[in-house]
Amino acid sequence: MRVDNAGNLFVTGPKGIWIWDAAGNHLGTIVMPEQPANLTWGDADYQTLYITATTSVYRLRTKTHGFAPYLDH
Repeated sequence: MRVDNAGNLFVTGPKGIWIWDAAGNHLGTIVMPEQPANLTWGDADYQTLYITATTSVYRLRTKTHGFAPYLDH
């Protein structure tokens, strides 16, 4: 699970990455070609999701920025 700066939760789930807002509303699912196992924010601006799956690692550029509590936002 990972959170973006807006407080949305990104979590691996059936068939992809499920995105939920802070109120618990399902915002959508990023459908993946194989079952994802884990994810993390990356790159210098924390705007890229790195997703591990059954046999692959995926890199997905996003419009949002990942939350990193150790960075000054």
